Amino acid sequence: MGKNKKKRHATHIPNVTIILDSFTLSRNHGAINKIRKDCEKSVFYHKFLVRKTLSYDKEYIIKSIVDFVHPAPLIPVNFKQYKKTCRFVAKDCLEAMIKILDAKCNIPHPRDPSTPFSLTVMANCHPPGDIEVTGTGEGKSKNTENDMEDNDDDDNVNSISGGSGNNYSENV
Repeated sequence: MGKNKKKRHATHIPNVTIILDSFTLSRNHGAINKIRKDCEKSVFYHKFLVRKTLSYDKEYIIKSIVDFVHPAPLIPVNFKQYKKTCRFVAKDCLEAMIKILDAKCNIPHPRDPSTPFSLTVMANCHPPGDIEVTGTGEGKSKNTENDMEDNDDDDNVNSISGGSGNNYSENV
């Protein structure tokens, strides 16, 4: 009866998805601190929606974003490209997210510095079991209703569906 049981320390798992874009950041100056607190030890994947991708190919978009956040690690998986947008998920990328948020979610790229990629970050969006990563670095969502819609509506963040909890942006 007196077995020595190890206590498990629960990882901090937030119960909300945090949606941040340049508009939200301009209105809420505490948003970056909230992200730092809620995502520091998070096991969740974070979703990135990239707008203004025009006719750029997948490799160019990913390289531009990864080069921008370097040396912070960012390994995009489950990449999907649409007409004017693309999206991917990543985890263990807090410093990369902070660098993107510090840049007001605008990522310059060499081909046309006057029209940077515009990102929306949905922090803590997918639990680990919801994303299936294959050996090639590509991945797919096990729960397709959590995928972003292919509607290319560059101004409508509400077109993004999914998340493991309540969505909020202004009360971050």
